[in-house]
Amino acid sequence: MVAIVDDLAMPLTQGYTPYYATTNSILVWTITASLSYYWPVTHVVSLAQRCAIVQMDAQIVCTSGDIAIGHVSRLVTLAMLVLASKLVCFVAARILVRRRVANDVHIKSIFVYAGAKYLFELSKWMSCDVYYMDRMSAAMNGILTLQRHETMHALDIKLWRVFSVDLSDEASSIPNHHVHAAAYRRALPLIPDE
Repeated sequence: MVAIVDDLAMPLTQGYTPYYATTNSILVWTITASLSYYWPVTHVVSLAQRCAIVQMDAQIVCTSGDIAIGHVSRLVTLAMLVLASKLVCFVAARILVRRRVANDVHIKSIFVYAGAKYLFELSKWMSCDVYYMDRMSAAMNGILTLQRHETMHALDIKLWRVFSVDLSDEASSIPNHHVHAAAYRRALPLIPDE
């Protein structure tokens, strides 16, 4: 639930996300663990064999019992906990950071989701307005890559799009003396959308 609320809130919290996301996750985990210790999840089991004729001479449905684990009130409690924790951690981050946080690196690509935009370290992976996403970060971002010769093929599992990038064109734009030139040549270049 924390990850879902994080993803939904990131367009609103933007540059403050890195300041509170980890703290929020740890806080929710700690409170949930304490809640499970002091108010454990209960189960209800009822054993009673019942049979019902669904269709005469063709089908009989039998059940031997029912098992129920948890309760709706527990789900609501956890959902409220996640939302309250998110709000408290965000407000604390706004108060502690004090200054207006701006995302120094602007990535305008439909292939980069909010988590990658606000939680990844981007400044070292930008050159000439091109974001060079390493292949592991691409996989975490939902982009599966396969490099064959001078072409990087990619499947974005969020958008169900397949695209290819000619790496020979991109490699020529990277200066050899650049500190990250070797890493850039093995990364997926994401050119900004127009």
